[in-house]
Amino acid sequence: MFERAPRPFSPVLGGDSSTGRCRNLEEEEAARAMGRPYTQKGTKQEQLDLDGNIFFAPSGGVPLNSSNFDAAPLSIVVLALNAEATLPRVLSSLAAGAVSGLIREVILSDGGSRDRTCDIALEAGARVISGGTGRGQQLGAGGEAARGRWLLFLHSDTFLGEGWCEQVRAFIDLQDEDSAAVFQLAFHRGDWRARLVAAGANLRTRLFAAPYGDQGLLISKRLYNQIGGYRALALFEDVDIIDRIIEVNGRGHLRVLGAKAMTDPVRYNRDGYAKRVIKNLICLAMYRVGFGPERILKFYQSF
Repeated sequence: MFERAPRPFSPVLGGDSSTGRCRNLEEEEAARAMGRPYTQKGTKQEQLDLDGNIFFAPSGGVPLNSSNFDAAPLSIVVLALNAEATLPRVLSSLAAGAVSGLIREVILSDGGSRDRTCDIALEAGARVISGGTGRGQQLGAGGEAARGRWLLFLHSDTFLGEGWCEQVRAFIDLQDEDSAAVFQLAFHRGDWRARLVAAGANLRTRLFAAPYGDQGLLISKRLYNQIGGYRALALFEDVDIIDRIIEVNGRGHLRVLGAKAMTDPVRYNRDGYAKRVIKNLICLAMYRVGFGPERILKFYQSF
């Protein structure tokens, strides 16, 4: 029997972070060694997965999954829309999980990108699906397509910090499928204001079990299906799913991992830190008292 080594992926092993293009690893020879047909770089090959869903298989890049596909427990779903500037770093941060055999697959749930987002994901070996419009619908589509026993949902502007792989594996090894986990929030650049906002978010998470979507979500597929997954909401899909986890199992079943989810502060820099925080709090209050998504969105855009 030919035993294949865990498959690394190309953004780490020679990718060009400025373009998102990934270098082939000895191209045809590497592809044959890993038991997959060689496809000329730059082409896309449409295939059917085991469940009959259509997706584009990677061409040229090395697949972002474990060589021991069935044993790897984790499916990672990345929410994306026109994310070519940030996606390479997100995929690169997953290297430890790909090499160690933790990651079964990476799925990019795309909301209609018109830049190189999908090409970057394909070249890195990820599956790409069309998730529809809206974050809730995209995340729901990714969760439905995922085949791992555990799911990790990430935004395309958020990469994982040092130690994430070991902590996720340790959490999974607890065999506590009734619990879910999030990462600590951090901004990968910014001044004291960014650090203050992150500290406030982490305190809010620990005291009130109210994380931001930027902190990711690690959840068993069993619990995800039990609570109905992500709903196709225009806003606050992240708040909604956490509420349902807590409703079913209590606050004690939402854990905070020590590793950091490093997000981009571009929205805070654009809007101003104080204004952004106030706007988020007002919108959340409107959601909690029952305002509809259209009303909240109108306020959000006019603030």
